[in-house]
Amino acid sequence: MKHITEYEPKVFWKHFYELTKLYRESGHEEQAIDYVESIAKAEGLRYVRYAERGNIIVYKPATPGKEDHDPVVVQGHLDMVCEKDSSSDHDFTKDQLDLIIKDGWISANKTTLGADDGFGVATMLTLLEDKNAEHPAIEALFTIEEETGMGGAASVNPEHLTGTVFLNVDSEQLGDLYTGCAGGLRFRADKKLETESIDAEEMVLFDFSIGSLDGGHSGVDIHTGSPNAVLELSSMLAEAYTHTPFQIVMINAGGKDNAIPREGTALIAVSADNAEALEDTLYAIAKKRVDEKLAAFHGEFELALVEAEGKMLAITEQETKKLLDMCGAVPNGVWKYSEVVEDTVETSSNFAQLILEKGELHASGSHRSFIEAERDAMFERVAEVFRAYGAEIISEAPYPGWAPDPNSTLPERISKIYQELFNEPLKIKALHAGLECGLLKAKMPRLDCVSFGPTIVNPHTHLERGDIDSAVGCYKLLMAILKEL
Repeated sequence: MKHITEYEPKVFWKHFYELTKLYRESGHEEQAIDYVESIAKAEGLRYVRYAERGNIIVYKPATPGKEDHDPVVVQGHLDMVCEKDSSSDHDFTKDQLDLIIKDGWISANKTTLGADDGFGVATMLTLLEDKNAEHPAIEALFTIEEETGMGGAASVNPEHLTGTVFLNVDSEQLGDLYTGCAGGLRFRADKKLETESIDAEEMVLFDFSIGSLDGGHSGVDIHTGSPNAVLELSSMLAEAYTHTPFQIVMINAGGKDNAIPREGTALIAVSADNAEALEDTLYAIAKKRVDEKLAAFHGEFELALVEAEGKMLAITEQETKKLLDMCGAVPNGVWKYSEVVEDTVETSSNFAQLILEKGELHASGSHRSFIEAERDAMFERVAEVFRAYGAEIISEAPYPGWAPDPNSTLPERISKIYQELFNEPLKIKALHAGLECGLLKAKMPRLDCVSFGPTIVNPHTHLERGDIDSAVGCYKLLMAILKEL
C-alpha cells in the first residue's frame, strides 16, 4: 500500500504527514507554529509571529502580472481536537498519529485525524511553496485555539492584514461554499452537593458505563440525532432510581465542548438488600435502550460489580434524585431551524460534560446560533435550569456569527470556477458551526469572506476521516480562484 506521502500532490501530503507528528491540541500549538515558521524561512518569505497568542502570518508576494491586484487573505487554524476511543492508549503529547489509508480515505487508528484543519493548513503551506501558482499577494493567516473559543482569531491585529478577499479553508465538504456561519459561546456550571460518608463494605457498588457512541461535531452533526452520552447515562440512571433508589459516588461523562459526548461512567452505591433489584432493573433499562436506540449509533453498555473497602463520599439519595432530574431538564440538541437558510439548524445546544467527584459537580457545554440574540437566549434557557438547581453558571468565549453578504459577487464568481473545474454545480450554504470568518469580519468589515474545504467526515471524533481525492480537488479550486482574483 502506498504511503500517504506518495500521493499527489506530494507537497501537500508531505506537509499533512509532518503535521500528524506534532502535538497541536488547542492551547498547545507551539510545534505547529515552529513548523510553519520553518517553511517561511526556507522559502525566504516575510512573516509575523505573535509572541503571546501564537498566530503566525506569512506573506507571499504577488506573481508577475498580479502585482496591482488586491492582496488575498487565506486562513486556516493550526489546532486540532484530540479525541480517542476509550480503548486507545495513544498519547497525543508524544505519539505520532497512526495513519490508515483505505478505499480512498485517510484516518487515524482510534483517534481524531486532525484533518480539521490539518488539511487546510497543508493547503496553505503548499501554496507558499508552489512556484507555478498565479496569484495576487498572499497573506497566509495561521491561527490558534479555534477549537476552544477562537482565541487566535480574536487576537489578530487588523494592521497585519491588508487583503479584501478572505478565503477560509476550514470547511468539510468539497462542493459546498459557505457564505455564513453560526456564532457561539460556552457555559460552565458548578455546585457543591450534599454528601455523606458511606462504608463500602456495607454497601454494594456498581460501575455503570456507556460508550462507543458515534458522537460528532457539536455544530455540523447536531441535527443527526447522535445520542448524547451525558443525557443517555443520566436518563437511564433516573429511570432506574424510580424503581430502586441509590446514591451516586462519581460521574465522569463527556469531554470537549465542541463534541457530542460519546461515553460516560457512573459509580453508584446501594444497600445490600436492594442490590439485586437495582442490578436487574438497570441492566434491563440499559439493554432496552441500547437495542432500541443506541445500537444504531454503535452504543454499548457495561454494568459491573465493584469491590471496594473503607469509607467514601457519596451524594445523598435526595441529592441523587435532584441531580438526575436536573440533567433531564437541560435543553439539548436542535432548538430551532433557520427560516432563512433551508434545511439548516439556526440554534442548538450541546450538554458536553458532567463530572461529579467528592461532591463537587462540574458541567459544561456550548450553544450556537446564526442570531446572536437567539444564542444568548439559548444560554438563558439552560442557565435557568442550573440556577433552579442551585448551581452557579457562567457563559464564556462568545464569538459572533457571520451573516451572508447579499451584495457580494464572490460566491457567484467561485461558482463559475467550480463548474468549469468539476463540471457540476457548487452548493452555496451557511454553516451551523463557528468559523473564524465571523470574528475577523467583525474586526475588518471590508473583508469579502467565503469558506470551502475538502471532504471530512466525523470531525472531532475517533472516527474522523478525510477524502484523499477531495484534498487534491480543494487545492485545485484554491489555485483556480487565486488565478482569477
